[in-house]
Amino acid sequence: MNKTEKLAKTHKFTLTSLREDVIRIFLEKETPLKAYDVLAYLKKSRPNAKPPTVYRVLDFLVKHKVLHRLDTSSSYSLCQISEETQCCDNNIEVMFVCRKCSKVKEFSNHDIGKMLKEIEDKNNLQIDKRQVEVSGICEYCK
Repeated sequence: MNKTEKLAKTHKFTLTSLREDVIRIFLEKETPLKAYDVLAYLKKSRPNAKPPTVYRVLDFLVKHKVLHRLDTSSSYSLCQISEETQCCDNNIEVMFVCRKCSKVKEFSNHDIGKMLKEIEDKNNLQIDKRQVEVSGICEYCK
């Protein structure tokens, strides 16, 4: 079983050839990608690919927690937390983006997630996104 098949099985979705191609692009590139970057890479093997198709696949993969959308850069990053239980609703993903090399490091924190859940319950709120983005310089670029 290859990496894309493993991701589909772990995140419980059907792996189509298009989804596999998009995931493979993220596996090959190790930095966040914007939708039009994904489209450019995809057009090498699928010349007729169009932006709406790419956005649908990206949205699908975000929904299934294979990708994270980084709001600060309008880009997408492959989820680095391999076990589905660590990427659950009680945790919060902290995305560290290096300002120099653009690499992303992902951390999952149950304590921050628990704190947000308490805030949500106490104030009758509904938090839709449990992700925090921080930036700085990674250990390799220091």
